[in-house]
Amino acid sequence: MSRATVVIESVENYYDIIRAVQERFNLPMKTPTTNGVLFEDSANQGEMMITGRIDDDEGTTTIVIECGDKQTAQDIENWVTQNFT
Repeated sequence: MSRATVVIESVENYYDIIRAVQERFNLPMKTPTTNGVLFEDSANQGEMMITGRIDDDEGTTTIVIECGDKQTAQDIENWVTQNFT
């Protein structure tokens, strides 16, 4: 499982970011989780987990992408960095 992490230097609603990733990368939602969403990664015949966390003390939002394909994880990481930081 490949993992990519994006730290945004502001407090953001990470569900809005996850929703934007879902729309941009056309990911069918499988099930919500405690702090994110499990998606079907049909292009790679697997699953993708995208979760978020807010650190109020640091004033940051962290988005973590976990999927079976390293390139997909990096593509999403780059897109989130370009669009939300």
